[in-house]
Amino acid sequence: PDRERASLHPLFAPERAPGNVALVADAVGPTLSPLLDALRAAGNELFETTPAEHDEAMSTIQAKSHAAVLAWALAGDDVREEFHTPVSAGLRDLAATVTDGEARVYADIQDAFGGADAVADAAREIADADDEA
Repeated sequence: PDRERASLHPLFAPERAPGNVALVADAVGPTLSPLLDALRAAGNELFETTPAEHDEAMSTIQAKSHAAVLAWALAGDDVREEFHTPVSAGLRDLAATVTDGEARVYADIQDAFGGADAVADAAREIADADDEA
C-alpha cells in the first residue's frame, strides 16, 4: 500500500506511436510522475479510467472490432483494385493493420475480452433480417 501504482495501456502498436494511453493512476508520486510526463512529452494523450471501464470498453474497441475486421477479410474474395469502394478499401486497409501484428496478441485479446461471438451473432442477425429490418 505504500508503493506507487499505475496501469498503462497504450491503445496502439509500438510502430504507430504516439497515441492514446489509458491510465489507471492508483498512487502516483515522484517515481511515476516523470514517466507519465515523458509519455505526454512524446506526444501521447493519457486519459484516466478505471479497470472496469477499461475492460468494458476493450470488449468493443479491441475484441469486437478486430473480430469484425478479420471476419470481413476471411469472408471477402480478392478483387481488382478498381472495384474497391471507399468502404471496402478502408476495410482492406484495416485488415492489413490488424494482420500486421502478432497473432498471439489478437488471440489474447479475444481470450480476455471476447467479441467474436457477438460479431457472429450480429452477422447472423443481418443475414436473417427481412427487408424492413
